[in-house]
Amino acid sequence: REWHLKVAVPDLVNKPGICMGHILTPPQRLRRYLVKPMNIIDALAIAPFWLDKILGPLLPFPLAFLRTFRLLRFLRIMKIGKFDSTVAVLGTTLAQSVESIQVLLIYILLMSLVFGAILNQSERISAVEMAPEPFDTVPAASWWVFSRILWMRHSSPWSGGYPARISSSMVSICFLVLKSIIWALPFGQIRQIFDATWKETQELTEIRRSVELEDAAAMNTLWIENGKAAAIDIEVIEADDSDSLAGHAVVPAPILESESSTAIVQVALYGGTMNPWFGRPKLEVEVSWKPEKVEDGHSSGKLVIRPLRGTKFTSVDLSAQWRVLVKVPVHLFGSDAIRSWSSSHSTSGRSPQWDPDASGGHFDIRWTSNGGTSSPRHQTDASTEALLQKVLKVLDARSRKIDAIAKCTATIEQRTTSLEHALSDRK
Repeated sequence: REWHLKVAVPDLVNKPGICMGHILTPPQRLRRYLVKPMNIIDALAIAPFWLDKILGPLLPFPLAFLRTFRLLRFLRIMKIGKFDSTVAVLGTTLAQSVESIQVLLIYILLMSLVFGAILNQSERISAVEMAPEPFDTVPAASWWVFSRILWMRHSSPWSGGYPARISSSMVSICFLVLKSIIWALPFGQIRQIFDATWKETQELTEIRRSVELEDAAAMNTLWIENGKAAAIDIEVIEADDSDSLAGHAVVPAPILESESSTAIVQVALYGGTMNPWFGRPKLEVEVSWKPEKVEDGHSSGKLVIRPLRGTKFTSVDLSAQWRVLVKVPVHLFGSDAIRSWSSSHSTSGRSPQWDPDASGGHFDIRWTSNGGTSSPRHQTDASTEALLQKVLKVLDARSRKIDAIAKCTATIEQRTTSLEHALSDRK
């Protein structure tokens, strides 16, 4: 399974020199285990205790300062599974944003030097006297600008004071405006990298989950998650005087599968009288299929539907019982295409159960071109012969009519000829 996942879904960072089919030796496995970041954090967290025990009596100075490394234990929370993907996304984002951060630092240093030199010159009282602190030197003025670009004027040393001249105030306004611009540009790029990495991680997580489900499921039960599987209707009816509909569900069925399979399918119930305030009610159904012939969209076989148990069933009557009505399309078309089966009553309560020894509903599936009706061969031959007899009788009657019309036509032609000869004799 692990090899399947690695081949189907590669990691975000492909490590060169490591192929998927390579078998690691025990020393290589140990080396890879020791260099993992989470294991290094664990080693640093317990290192102060062992260093104090082993090296404490040998060194002339105390090792109490090493206890601060114990704070690294807080980083072990990142080993929790739900933080693993988040930490990976942050690490990938920072790794891909190094160039943007470098450009940002270069801009900050250039702005600090340029505007620091300008402030040093604009705050000078004369060509001889120095500017007041903190603008007396170019490095001091550059540090003053640097602390304000990084929002550290209240926490960094030697960054107090304000410009005394109007020109210096205008310079301060200029670099404060530019500060907002240079901070916005790399942050936008980092945000785009983070969104793309997060989306890719979510897609990989979904693919891993689907691969795990397919890998864990039996090969003959993949039709449960297949959206192209046939569907049957199931209604849960509260067994009372009114037989009210409690819920409805659609259950996939392996009618088009060419192999036998048996699986327990859990479906959610919608509609009806059951109120989903405390969670959606669900029903577990055992579906069994034994095909006889499946070919070109046609299928024939035996289908068995057996209700097992329900969860989160609600009713006004605490002692209410339920029965299941199953509707299966046994034929592709026709008046008898849908067959129904009703189960016995279940037990009462929020988690009802049906009789485990019950046989369930048995359906003879005949998805064929003739709508499921099958006639014996001799009946088909007899009907064909009767049809041929009818056709022959019709053709015989038509031929007689044609002969009669031909005789009439010949008589008319003879009369016409005699009339023509009589007219010619008179002339």
